[in-house]
Amino acid sequence: MTKDFELSGHTVNKITNDKQDFELSGHTVNKITNDKQDFELSGQTVNKITNDKQDFELSGQTVNKITNDKQDFELSAHTVNKITNDKQDFELRTNINKITNDKQDFELSGQTVNKITNDKQDFELSGQTVNKITNDKQDFELSGQTVNKITNDKQDFELSGQTVNKITNDKQDFELSGQTVNKITNDKQDFELSGQTVNKITNDKQDFELSGQTVNKITNDKQDFELSGQTVNKITNDKQDKTLN
Repeated sequence: MTKDFELSGHTVNKITNDKQDFELSGHTVNKITNDKQDFELSGQTVNKITNDKQDFELSGQTVNKITNDKQDFELSAHTVNKITNDKQDFELRTNINKITNDKQDFELSGQTVNKITNDKQDFELSGQTVNKITNDKQDFELSGQTVNKITNDKQDFELSGQTVNKITNDKQDFELSGQTVNKITNDKQDFELSGQTVNKITNDKQDFELSGQTVNKITNDKQDFELSGQTVNKITNDKQDKTLN
């Protein structure tokens, strides 16, 4: 009786724990649903980020080309004006030495202009490179967070799968343990009832053995009584015979 009761105590504790786990897993299921929705939404976000990045890079090249074309156009306008002015000045000038010096200065300044132009183009190009590196770094860090979230969601999803399996198993165990509890209750009632029956049988047996001894005593007493009755009769007869003689 004691062992069965202690065992049922553990079963009751297990049922309580399973019930708490079941309620807790309800929150887990809600979290899984939210994570799944977030995962699908983040997939669309990742695709949008990729498309936006491609569109941004393409539009960046277009903007840079427009800027360069505008600068080239303005620079060529100044060059045309300068060439026109230089031509007029050249035709007007008659000093050969000045022309020679101007030619040398012009060639030297031409190299300087080319260097300035190249430096400006290199500078603008390196500026675009710096911007691209900065954007790529930001995109990389952002995508890193997305990757970490996807990894965490995948791990949470796999873990929740195990939780769902546990919930199913716990539910089956719970239903089975419910039958066990009913059986234990019935067994306990039967055991208590059979205990009363055993006590009654024991008492009846003791009463029966005691009454058996009483019956034997009564029988012996009756036989002794009948025997002593015959003896009394014999004594009485003997006394009468003796008196008569």
